[in-house]
Amino acid sequence: MKAHRQKHGEYPAALADAFDRKLTIDPFTNAPFVYRCEGDDFVLYSLGRNCKYDDGKRDSRGEDGDIYYWPRRP
Repeated sequence: MKAHRQKHGEYPAALADAFDRKLTIDPFTNAPFVYRCEGDDFVLYSLGRNCKYDDGKRDSRGEDGDIYYWPRRP
């Protein structure tokens, strides 16, 4: 994402604009990962094993929460 922004001056509107479609699919939901631009940054996460949005609850294993890839937070 950062390389795409360096090259094009902005983050892509959709993951598929920067990556092959098969790399954008969340293996838990078989749908695209959740991605959106937020101001000068972006958010990227998986819904995890329960396949539902958990109000931002983070779970690195994805069993009872969402798996956030970006932004990284403790």
